[in-house]
Amino acid sequence: MNKRLKLLIVSPGILPVPDVKGGAVERLITMLVEDNEQYHLAEFTVVTCRDRNAIKIQNKFKYTKFLNFKVTNSKLLLKYGPKFQWHLQHKLNMDFIFYDRYYSCVYLHLLFNRNKYDMIIAEGDCFMNMNMSSKLVGTNRLCAHLHCNREATPEIEAIYGNIITVSKHILKNYRQSSQLLEERTLEVFNGIDITSLTKRMTISDKVLLRTMLNLKSDDFVVLFCGRIVPQKGVKELIEAILQIENPHIKLLIMGSSNFGHGDIGSYPQQVKQLVELHSNRIIFTGFVKNAEIYRYHQISNIGVVPSTYEDPCPLSLFEMITSGLPTIATRAGGISEIGTEETTVFVSLQSLKEDLTNSIKALYENNVKRTAMSSAAIERSSFFKSNRFYTDFCNEVSSLINQNQE
Repeated sequence: MNKRLKLLIVSPGILPVPDVKGGAVERLITMLVEDNEQYHLAEFTVVTCRDRNAIKIQNKFKYTKFLNFKVTNSKLLLKYGPKFQWHLQHKLNMDFIFYDRYYSCVYLHLLFNRNKYDMIIAEGDCFMNMNMSSKLVGTNRLCAHLHCNREATPEIEAIYGNIITVSKHILKNYRQSSQLLEERTLEVFNGIDITSLTKRMTISDKVLLRTMLNLKSDDFVVLFCGRIVPQKGVKELIEAILQIENPHIKLLIMGSSNFGHGDIGSYPQQVKQLVELHSNRIIFTGFVKNAEIYRYHQISNIGVVPSTYEDPCPLSLFEMITSGLPTIATRAGGISEIGTEETTVFVSLQSLKEDLTNSIKALYENNVKRTAMSSAAIERSSFFKSNRFYTDFCNEVSSLINQNQE
């Protein structure tokens, strides 16, 4: 890379960057700008929503400029905007969604700075809102960063001439319907900030946390971390645990404290009822801050990612492996790109519950295998480091930019 890249990163505009309020995509962007302070392969400009606490942190970044735009749309714009938009589209042939304040600001910024950037990278999933921006800079200078499965459509590829995905699974799915050249569709495997996850607790701190959660010293703790939705498979995991008669095998669920909301009979309510009926076997932590996640990893014996669909790239598996946890995960989507046969026991989507039960019992009974898996996990986690993701990201974006100059 002969010169520093000049990149505009458009965050989803839902949560601020740096990630003072969380968010997986926001964490990824934050990692990029943090590593750029050390390696300085690029000059970043990050578009984000305005947040007082985030702005305080932004000042520490020497090689990244932040554009903080308001995202709240006025009632007048929301009421009359669509009508005015119709006239723009039909009278002036303008597809710009001007009444979305956030993407309007992106467009206006590019209107006066269109030649400043080598590449504009759109994060999140509101890709159609970059339509008029694409007309300003051209499709070859606009790149969509895909974090989930999405099929290519003529509408998307009329806006974006470049695609970067976070896993090979997402890339393969996109290419099946894409008209873009393969060299314009690339994969940069996700990374995470492993700093907090590699911290180690003292034995006394582990005992204290286990005691607070009513866990005994001889309890075998199975950890689940994720959203309480059907796709993440927590209900199936609970049922698998309950099929095991050993009362010392317990499930620790780490997730949002509002998981019980929903109509009677809904998935969250079904999970809530199971937790309450079997409180002697299931412990629910509620929301845990990112900086504290490692503590719950370290009082657990194994971690499970029981996704019931083609999960593209679950961060919870990255985190569990980085903490050195032996893991069990569904062999689906991009999951097998994260774990290996040495770090993870893979189970089938078709026989998920039965495989989970058998795998948990097998690991409970085999301490030697768990120890070997833990060592392999720590070794594997070196590939997850954010600086590897940062370097790969800059290199792949650079290759896209070079194609524009050929």
